[in-house]
Amino acid sequence: MTNYSFREGDKVLQKLIQSKNKEKKYVRTKHIENQAKKRKINIDYLEKMLLTKEPLGVLSSRKNRFKIFFPSETNGDKNDLIIIIAIESDETIIGVTAYEDSKTKREGIK
Repeated sequence: MTNYSFREGDKVLQKLIQSKNKEKKYVRTKHIENQAKKRKINIDYLEKMLLTKEPLGVLSSRKNRFKIFFPSETNGDKNDLIIIIAIESDETIIGVTAYEDSKTKREGIK
């Protein structure tokens, strides 16, 4: 398995955003479904953001895992929607989990 750097991970994400055949490139796991439901995150909004929008930020969190930041659907002034993805190959992104957190963490403000 390739160990994707931040830049390589971003390139794979960009390919997904630009792809016309997103269903074959994105894998929705049962875990992300359960966590979104438990945390009251709209899974349709989550996937729309991940599959079609430029993120606010991308961080490498560990080998082949990345945190992707988007505005919260319900509280975008104060919170970010954070989606954790795993990159399995140049062609496949796996939704791992999602949660909301204060956008001041991303912005580095205390």
